[in-house]
Amino acid sequence: MSTEPDGIYAIGDVYANSVESAFSLLKRGIVGTWHQISAKHLQAYCDEMCFRFDNRKNRFLFRDTLLKMLDAEHVEYKQLTASSSEAA
Repeated sequence: MSTEPDGIYAIGDVYANSVESAFSLLKRGIVGTWHQISAKHLQAYCDEMCFRFDNRKNRFLFRDTLLKMLDAEHVEYKQLTASSSEAA
């Protein structure tokens, strides 16, 4: 088995750069914005990065983000910070 790359970096509209770009955005979020993350909220961090990546070329991102915030479900701080056993 050879460890040499086979030279395929794109198949149709799927590029290796797209995956690298998405992971780079996630890493920058962890290092630069949040500084550390918890496993409890990992899905929320990933959801935010997916939203950012999917909307990176959206000229109306600020407006669209505000509209999403207005429609979002309300979560109280005590519920957000409760341990798993307390939330059940």
